[in-house]
Amino acid sequence: MCYLEKSEYRILPVSGYKILRGCPGCGCRSAYASTGNFRVNANGKQIDVWLIYRCEKCGHTYNLAIYERVAPKDIPEEEYRQFLENHQTAALWWGTRKEVFARNRAEIDPEGIDYEIILIGKENEENEGRERKERLITIDNPYELKIRTDKVAAEICHITRSRLRRLVKEGRIDLPQNYIGRKTELELAKTSTDT
Repeated sequence: MCYLEKSEYRILPVSGYKILRGCPGCGCRSAYASTGNFRVNANGKQIDVWLIYRCEKCGHTYNLAIYERVAPKDIPEEEYRQFLENHQTAALWWGTRKEVFARNRAEIDPEGIDYEIILIGKENEENEGRERKERLITIDNPYELKIRTDKVAAEICHITRSRLRRLVKEGRIDLPQNYIGRKTELELAKTSTDT
């Protein structure tokens, strides 16, 4: 007999994506991190809104364009207020919109993504006389962060990546792809604490 334990996790960014770009202050390619602050500039009857980024080495700033040359009536009132107040939730939301980075031709640093893994739900389907425990782990990645599957699996199972590689080699964990997709399922033949 066995019982199946289902767990669902969600990966969420805790800060905006970092940008890789040439820094005039450093004279080389550097990582820029979001400051969480917006710059709003009125130019006649038009408004520009930027999310401010700062070089992690020297502090040189870069403005990531959110809106350029738009009429004030084209920005929802609540959103405009959030820009003026440097609302942190709005900064995180805009700092993770891939289309904004694409529009700005800004390169996202794939190694500089800060995230957290949250347990959403857990359920057991139990049978008497449990001899074996299997786990099905569903990972929701709504922001489609580019993170290695083995890294996430090791974090969820609270084991090292080298231990995880051994378990994969032994056939006790199945990793379906190199990177976590929008929705990924992992099967564990036994718990990570089993010997």
